Amino acid sequence: MILVVFTTVSTLLAPSQVYAQSVQPNTQPAQVAQIQFTRSSVFSDKGKKDLDSLVNALAKMRALACENPKSWYYQGAIHWVPSLTKFPQSNSLCSKYTQIAFNDPQQKLEVQKLLNAWQHCTHGLPDQNLNLPISQIADQHFLPWHRLYLIYFEKIVRKLSPDNPQFAIPYWDYTRADQRTIPSQFVTTSSSLYTNLRNSVLNFVGGAVESSKQQQIKKDKNNAYGADSFNQTKNPLFNFSNQINNSPHGEMHGYIGGVVGNVPNPIWNNQPSPDGNFGLMTDVETAGFDPIFWIHHSNIDRYWESWQAVNPEKRKATVQDLSLPSNLAQIYTFADENNNLVSYNTPANIIKGIYSVDYQYDQLDPDAKTAVVRGRVVQSTQLSAREALQPRILAVKQQLHQSLDKLTDVTVPLSTPLQKRLVSSEARTVTTPVQPEQYLLEVKLSFTKRPIGNYNVYVNLPRIKSLSSVISDIEHYYVGSVNFFELHNAEENSKTFVFDITNEVNTQLSELTKPQVENIEVKFVSDSIAPKEEIYIENITLSKPA
Repeated sequence: MILVVFTTVSTLLAPSQVYAQSVQPNTQPAQVAQIQFTRSSVFSDKGKKDLDSLVNALAKMRALACENPKSWYYQGAIHWVPSLTKFPQSNSLCSKYTQIAFNDPQQKLEVQKLLNAWQHCTHGLPDQNLNLPISQIADQHFLPWHRLYLIYFEKIVRKLSPDNPQFAIPYWDYTRADQRTIPSQFVTTSSSLYTNLRNSVLNFVGGAVESSKQQQIKKDKNNAYGADSFNQTKNPLFNFSNQINNSPHGEMHGYIGGVVGNVPNPIWNNQPSPDGNFGLMTDVETAGFDPIFWIHHSNIDRYWESWQAVNPEKRKATVQDLSLPSNLAQIYTFADENNNLVSYNTPANIIKGIYSVDYQYDQLDPDAKTAVVRGRVVQSTQLSAREALQPRILAVKQQLHQSLDKLTDVTVPLSTPLQKRLVSSEARTVTTPVQPEQYLLEVKLSFTKRPIGNYNVYVNLPRIKSLSSVISDIEHYYVGSVNFFELHNAEENSKTFVFDITNEVNTQLSELTKPQVENIEVKFVSDSIAPKEEIYIENITLSKPA
């Protein structure tokens, strides 16, 4: 394990920018001279103790008024919360956060302080400030912002846990086959960590991530570990942040939240979620209110640390990676355990903050060490016009406008048949370099409203295997996921995903029982029971990089 010693450096907001009445004047946080805390697996003895402390702390935080920065509602809303216009007259969880309160001259300033402090997650940033697609902005700041968000939440829980001064947020590594079970503290109905707004597959004592999903996200994670750059601005086709953001991060948000049916959602003022009756974790606007958010993101942060430890200097984020216009600096503001507001308002301050932390992990992910940088292009990404590839096109199907359903199958004719070829068994593993014949699959989707949900993508050369065999064979047929864990503005109505399917195609070509194939089949399988998103497949292209 690589141990990195950090110190905390930050720039504080002026006292006039304090957001809530309970917030104290700003003070410089003490610098950290050494590693003091250890984040542990939820299944370890320390992890279990830390979960028990989290249960007790969340009970206290739920009892605090929403204006209090240490409250459960305030902390969840820092990530995101439904727009003020969604609460015209009342809000069952936060009476101050309503349109009528904002319109009251005597209350407007207090409400404005909350508006300034909340809705800061990078997955909701508008694109007009950086002139980039919203998902690209999320890629740049996704890992740094969430690292700092967790650090300050961790400090609050530690202060509320006097019997556990060594508290650190434990992590849940759901990519391990022996750790698929959801910790019992989250599914015990009397626990402060419980909510009924989760995937029913998980949300009971003994509930577990399905074996197929565990295998999918493990493959996605290992593909991300094959990247050798932090972020999209260096090279949009070889960046870790984008890949880990899509899956396991976004994929597990959608999977944990799932579809919950017509269930009252307290975050939506006890009305069902307006975007398809999804659970809290599925939606950016409500994800921070599910306490499982914290052990999920502790694990994502651990993946980042594991990946960087393989090549610490080359893989560190730089000031250039984290461009941040002054009008977006406010998103890097957090409340500490003493109700001080701490702000990292320049890229240099952000860099100091994310690499000057007071914690380590009990064990880094060993998969990061075995993943070889192979020139694998992407697991999935959104491309802007200036990043468009100019590959050799092998197959294309355009203007489909085919609706995504529970199972959607598209056959794409090849302009030139693919020939049977022999591939050694070693070439099929994640840790070996890809074969010279490299293949990219590009999928353009459109939508008429904000899309939510997960779709698993499989590529099958016809008549090799049955549908059930293809879906169950994750290693050879699953190529990645399509998910939409981000907010979209009104102007965005499409998203393009690109998958490197080199290993999968080469393996299947080696198994052909005839000399060549004339088509490829692309299958989309929804995680949702009854997806209601109006999402359409527009174009599918198979190509070789130029």
